[in-house]
Amino acid sequence: LPKLSRWRVQWRPRITLRMALRRALRIVLRTALRIAGWTALRITLRRALRIALRIALRITLRRALRIAVWIALRITLRRALRIAVWIAGWTALRITLRRALRIALRIALRIALRRAL
Repeated sequence: LPKLSRWRVQWRPRITLRMALRRALRIVLRTALRIAGWTALRITLRRALRIALRIALRITLRRALRIAVWIALRITLRRALRIAVWIAGWTALRITLRRALRIALRIALRIALRRAL
């Protein structure tokens, strides 16, 4: 019995130390792996995103532009219409001003010709 008790007393702390060390190592490794995984994921994600963006830009630049234009048109259709109307108004004003000037010049010329005659 004393031998068994001694054996137990001798072995229990060793097992606990080993288990504690193993647990600590596992925790440390898990955290390290998590950190490393996250950093690796970040780096790889950045690289992957860059590559994906390059591929996407190469392949679907036109599509992306179309979609972007479509979205922009959807969102700012009213604004676009307002701007278009404004531009059209200005052009119309310019055209009307030109026409008015032409008509005015014609009338002035007619009056001048009449007076001259």
